[in-house]
Amino acid sequence: MGSSVDHPKVVTLPNILNQWPWPRLLSEHFQDAKAESTAWVEAFRPFQGRALQSFRECGCSLLASLTYSPREKELIRLGCDLMHLFFIFDEYTDVEDHSGARVIYHTIKGIFENPSDLGPRKENCLYAIARDFWRNARTQVPEDALCLQHFLDGWNAFSTAVVQEADDRAKTRYRSFDDYMKIRRYTGGGAPTFALIEFGLDLPEEVYCHPVISSLRKKAEILIVLVNDIYSYIMESFRGLTMHNGVEILVRERNITVQNAVDWLGDYCNEVADKFLTELKSVPSWGADVDQRVALYIGGLGQWVRGMDDWHFESARYFGSDPATVKQTRVVTVAPPSRGYMGRHP
Repeated sequence: MGSSVDHPKVVTLPNILNQWPWPRLLSEHFQDAKAESTAWVEAFRPFQGRALQSFRECGCSLLASLTYSPREKELIRLGCDLMHLFFIFDEYTDVEDHSGARVIYHTIKGIFENPSDLGPRKENCLYAIARDFWRNARTQVPEDALCLQHFLDGWNAFSTAVVQEADDRAKTRYRSFDDYMKIRRYTGGGAPTFALIEFGLDLPEEVYCHPVISSLRKKAEILIVLVNDIYSYIMESFRGLTMHNGVEILVRERNITVQNAVDWLGDYCNEVADKFLTELKSVPSWGADVDQRVALYIGGLGQWVRGMDDWHFESARYFGSDPATVKQTRVVTVAPPSRGYMGRHP
């Protein structure tokens, strides 16, 4: 692989998901859920000063309200809380090496496995947020609901991959694109994120584990990370985080330009989307009642992919103060460096 990447001044974004049948949909509960979730997370004081303002502009509640949008208010609110947890976890682990990331991983794993543990009086805010989120989540479904175990399994896969990402970053290890995608599928957090779609649907395990349903879920996980890699590359290039971005991986592996890599990733994204839509036709029937719940679940996967794409152009996180123009023109001008939230001065 090449030793350096020549970052361009302008990048043209590919047209992706044009045939995706799910439309933009913002939950009618957005404002209420946002107000409640924002008050909840900021009470833990995860960031200060300018960092807190940047965190607010990121739009965690907007993301949840665009992606879980067909669902009831309780799930929208829980989704907002989960997105806040994800982004804080991401910021805290981005500045850690392998050892530090492992400490975070094992601590939160213990919290999720023992939610009744009160924790220390002066607990790290990330751990307190995780503890409170999990307690709230468990009140929404029966204690033996399979979706809870699916969330735990998904979170463990996600955080294990994040630890591996931290190790790669510490050792400046660039993977092949195929090897990278094996990890990236999990660092995108799709598995625990999609577990929330199951809340209230009570899907039988035979349905959840069916090869077609599993394949649709995997493709949706891949789609949300491809969308994010394409749209986040400019911002991440200034934060030194492109070791874990498909654009940079392709540039180094194939000795191509950033624009060529972005275009290739866009084509790959559309190919995965086409396969998802084709597989929809192979979903079997389990009877009217179960089929209705399966349709809601699959619809939730589809809405998550669409909402993920929409959110990048409605949040200030990636394209600055005028993301709507970027969405229309597909042209991104390189922005000033962003250092993230951690380590900023108030």
